[in-house]
Amino acid sequence: MTHKNTLSILAAALLYAQSATAADLAAGESYPSYYPDAGRIVVKDVMTRFFNVSDKGILSYGMEDAAKAAGHVCPAVTGAFLITQAGVDALAQSYREQPSTAEVSSYDPADDMLYRGGIKITMSGQADTGSAANAMANVMSYITGAKDASGFKGGPDFPFANRQNLLQHDPNLSFDGKTGIEAIFTSMTATYSKEDGSPATLAECQGTWHQCIERTSCDRSVKVTYHFKSPEIIGNNPDARWDEKIHHIINQRDVAINVEPVDNPAALCKSL
Repeated sequence: MTHKNTLSILAAALLYAQSATAADLAAGESYPSYYPDAGRIVVKDVMTRFFNVSDKGILSYGMEDAAKAAGHVCPAVTGAFLITQAGVDALAQSYREQPSTAEVSSYDPADDMLYRGGIKITMSGQADTGSAANAMANVMSYITGAKDASGFKGGPDFPFANRQNLLQHDPNLSFDGKTGIEAIFTSMTATYSKEDGSPATLAECQGTWHQCIERTSCDRSVKVTYHFKSPEIIGNNPDARWDEKIHHIINQRDVAINVEPVDNPAALCKSL
C-alpha cells in the first residue's frame, strides 16, 4: 500500500468519525431481547449531579451494562449483576422497614435508593489473580462505584463521593458455582467536619471541594449467595447456546440467589 493510499484511507476514516452521530453508533449495539427480564439496579451518584450529568444524579444499570463492563456475559458476569441487584435491594428494603436514626446514611429516603459510593463490598476469592472472582468484582465495582485502594479519594460533593477502599476480597468466603458464590454488601452512615475539625452538617458541605471531611461507619450488612451449576438454574441441555443458559439463569434468579443479614457489620469496616 502506498503512502498516498494510506493517507486517503485515514482521511476517509476521519471523515466518517466526524459524521457519525451517537445514534449511528448506538444502532450498532445489539443485546438479547430477554435482558430486561433481569430488571434494573438504580442508584444515586452525587457527582453526576455536581457535574451536571444528571439533575438528580440517578443512574440505572441493566444487563447490557454488565455486558459492557465485562465485554461478555457468562454465568459469572450474570451472577455479578444479580448478586449486586439483590444486595442493593436488600439494604434498601432494610432502611424502608427500619429507618436509620443517623442524619446521613447510604440510603436516601427522598428518592428511595442507595447512594453509589455508599456501599462497601466484600467479594469472595483472591484479589489481583485475574480470576472469575475478579471479573465479577469489576462488574460490581462498575455499578456501585466501590473500588480498592486505586479508587478516587473523594469528589466535590457529598455524601459518599469517596470510592477508595470500598472493595475487598475475602478468600474465607465461598466461591463455588455449585455450592455458592458469596459476597457481602455493607451500607454506611456519615458525619462531617470542617478542615479545622469543627463539626459541620451535610448541607454546609454539599457542593464544596475538599473543604469538609467525611467520616463513615459501617451500618448494615447482607450476605448474598449465588449458585448456578444445577440443571434447575442453568438448564438441562449442556450443549445449549450461552445466551440460552444465561436466559435460564435470569428466569431462575429467585432460586439462584439467597440473601441473609450479617451480624457485626462494623468488623467489615475495620478490614477495609
